[in-house]
Amino acid sequence: MADLDPQEIQAIIGRVRDRLGRVQAEAEPRKVDRRRVPVDLGEGVFTAIEAATASAWQAFQAFSEMGLEGRRVIIDAVRRTMLDDAADLAQMAHVETGLGRTDDKTEKNILVTEKTPGPEDLEP
Repeated sequence: MADLDPQEIQAIIGRVRDRLGRVQAEAEPRKVDRRRVPVDLGEGVFTAIEAATASAWQAFQAFSEMGLEGRRVIIDAVRRTMLDDAADLAQMAHVETGLGRTDDKTEKNILVTEKTPGPEDLEP
């Protein structure tokens, strides 16, 4: 790799910042009415880290005691939901970051959903 002098590095940083600034300016961020976000209702949004970790620990314990068939049912439901919502999730990611193409993100969501190992890989 060629050695870059500090001026070249600063020029590269400037160009990257300019590009990112344009991309972020082009994306319209989604406005969230924070007053309507559910808190401590089991929907994954908590007001304090202690509440989030306590809930995660309870979920971990319940999931651990569930057995393989129960886990299989949950993972199948998550996979179906991910496949059904792949395009919507891709659009949300594009709007949030302003980066990438929604078609590519949709394909990636589908690929990850279909290829991520699950309980079926535990069978001999």
